[in-house]
Amino acid sequence: MPGLDQSVLDKLDFQEAINRINFDQRTDFIWAPHYVAIYGNAHADLIDRVSGDLRAGRFEPQLPISIEVPKRSGLSRPGTILSPADRLIYQALADVIAPVLESQLDRTRVFSNVLQVHDAEHHMFEPHDTAYAKLHEVVQQQCRSGKYSHAIKADVANFFERMYQHNLVNLMLASGCQTEPVSLLEKLFLAWMDKNSHGIPQGMLPSDLFGNFYLVGLDTSYAIRDVPSARFVDDIYLFLPSLQVARETLVELCALLRKEGLNLNERKSSIKEAASLLEEETELDRLFDQARQEVRQISALGDGGSYGAVDVLTFGLNEAANAGDAELPQEQVEVNALVRLYEERKNQRPYVSDQIVQFCLPKFGRLGIDAALDDTAQALQSEPHLTRTYCLYLSALLKDDPEVAAPLESAFLTPSTHSDYQLLWPAVGLIASNSCSSHAVAQAARVMKNLGRSEAVRAICAVLVGRHGNAAQRHLLKQHYQDEPSPYVRSALLYSARYVPKPERDTCLMSWGGHSATNALIAKAVKKLA
Repeated sequence: MPGLDQSVLDKLDFQEAINRINFDQRTDFIWAPHYVAIYGNAHADLIDRVSGDLRAGRFEPQLPISIEVPKRSGLSRPGTILSPADRLIYQALADVIAPVLESQLDRTRVFSNVLQVHDAEHHMFEPHDTAYAKLHEVVQQQCRSGKYSHAIKADVANFFERMYQHNLVNLMLASGCQTEPVSLLEKLFLAWMDKNSHGIPQGMLPSDLFGNFYLVGLDTSYAIRDVPSARFVDDIYLFLPSLQVARETLVELCALLRKEGLNLNERKSSIKEAASLLEEETELDRLFDQARQEVRQISALGDGGSYGAVDVLTFGLNEAANAGDAELPQEQVEVNALVRLYEERKNQRPYVSDQIVQFCLPKFGRLGIDAALDDTAQALQSEPHLTRTYCLYLSALLKDDPEVAAPLESAFLTPSTHSDYQLLWPAVGLIASNSCSSHAVAQAARVMKNLGRSEAVRAICAVLVGRHGNAAQRHLLKQHYQDEPSPYVRSALLYSARYVPKPERDTCLMSWGGHSATNALIAKAVKKLA
């Protein structure tokens, strides 16, 4: 890959990119503690290596690590993380391009992923809840206006998987983005998708930026035709004066999207009467408003109170430098509205119920509230699409009640756990526990050696064995390293050496640290963590 001109390199703020990655990885589909350690403890070396490789033209992207993430429907979507070097470049390039893309968006129509002007906390975008509230306000205003009898509520099927990279690149260049960073992005997309010209990695801030921008032509089309519209990434609302016009517009929408290589999700797209849509929107707001108001009064939750694996797993493991917020005892806050909202999920449609769970459980976890504890064991089996949410909730409660590790271990060991995703997140939770049964550790060792399982889950099982295994089980890690074909799992095995006695740890770091650039960074990070 050709080297980047120094004038372009000078615009890349790698330190800010690291800061944003440290925030962004809280919501990753895959928890990679060995990568977390690099961002937290070897980021200066990572920046030096990446900038040198880009300048010299030595940089070569690696294939992402992916896992199939279950949907409520029983289908799945790919969840992806990039290697530390690739992710650093991706974020830095996105940061350079972002202001140009933001200037192209009509913020009277597009409400998702609003770029922050002053981003002291490195979140990149304005709070998700704030953006959703603005969208709902506009939708309700249009429904109440009396001008529109019907609305189209539409969702694009497999949006990030089907985005046509060449269309995205052409749009960015036409918008005034500098050619060299965009050209490098195009090469990265093609390499990450294994030479497939469709799709970009899902689940990272830069992808949110590019996905938000991809449909800018659709917004412009409806603005020119004076059709009121509102969009949140690929969720689209159009407001029409009659059923006939709505039917015609829906056909046109399908045709417009097809030109971009996209199709609507038939199950989630339909024409609705404006009054019916208004009822849906106001009911949703009614459910959440009181709980949101309560959350704003709880200072410990900060901006929305979201958390991720980095937050809940650092309390005893020291995985990252910026590990979490100040704690606030439960008795100091009122949480009645949150608990009522959580209980209300049983009376709601499945989609709304999922929203309630994903809203409430992070707050419960922050505050040590066990209101969802009794539901968790069953939910881990019956609601695989919420596995991550429930496992992180249990992991947060481990700080106050070690016995909540039982449902995590049960989920990890149960024969009915059929997907790698359902194995990965219970294993993540068990790593946070102070203890783990020998049976669970033995199962983790079996999964680690099973090449039929994904790299993502085999790597986390290697860390679990390192964290909780006895001397003999940890020795298996050393034996397995030479037989392991995956560089990603090998780097996790290297990271797990942090849990063995110093003489053996030093031997592993010396023997394996030079096997790849990533291993070298992990070895430096482990030395700081030890």
